[in-house]
Amino acid sequence: MGTHGGARNGSGRKPGINKIPKTIKIDKILLEELEKINPDLKFIEKIESAIKLYIEKEKGE
Repeated sequence: MGTHGGARNGSGRKPGINKIPKTIKIDKILLEELEKINPDLKFIEKIESAIKLYIEKEKGE
C-alpha cells in the first residue's frame, strides 16, 4: 500500500511567479462599487490596475 501525501513531481506553485499574498480589509461600499465596474475582470486585476494608476499619479508620470 502506498503512502499518502508528500511531495510529488510537478506539484505546487511554479517558480518565478512574483506574487506576494496580502490580506486586506475593504469598505463594503467600495467593494460593491468596484464589483459593478467591468464585471468581467477579476478582483485582483482591478486592484492591481488601481495601484498602478496611484503609483503613476504619485510619481507624476
